[in-house]
Amino acid sequence: MRLALVAVVAELGGARALQFSPDPALPREGLAGFELSTFGGENHLDMERVDRPNGAYDLVMASHVLEHVEDDLAALRELDRLSAPCGVVVLAVPDLLRVGATTEYGRARADKHGHWRVYGPDIVTRWRAAAPLWRGLGVVARDPVTGEADRLTLLSRSSARLEGLAVRLSTAGFAPFDAFAPPRLL
Repeated sequence: MRLALVAVVAELGGARALQFSPDPALPREGLAGFELSTFGGENHLDMERVDRPNGAYDLVMASHVLEHVEDDLAALRELDRLSAPCGVVVLAVPDLLRVGATTEYGRARADKHGHWRVYGPDIVTRWRAAAPLWRGLGVVARDPVTGEADRLTLLSRSSARLEGLAVRLSTAGFAPFDAFAPPRLL
């Protein structure tokens, strides 16, 4: 996953970034600005209501965070609002490559690590509901913690930005695909 994110940061050149959770996969080198939100930490930002201006970031990343948020549609709308017009939202959620459909738990389940839900490929309907102008790329990479195949999704309102990212990711050895296309489960 880190190699894919290195390619993303290289393409965004001097980006202002906001990262939810201290995922070590996002390289900070090459970023013009970096803000980290850690749940329960000194700079905890409520993903459903972030106190930052519209378009404040070129890159917003939430890796294995969205499933912990009660109102994920509100959070997705916020991520869209926070990203600049040519900005990119990077999402990763567990099991997207292995689950056939989203299952809502109705509460944060302790036995599921505080998850409100597990996402399936139908997550695209949530992306469309929250941010109708988003287009997206998906890449499959190895999770740096588990070593398992994991899907990284790059969402943007800018087709030109996504085209540049697709070229950069392909050059780095990845096979980007349309994140809104029918799923490819493992």
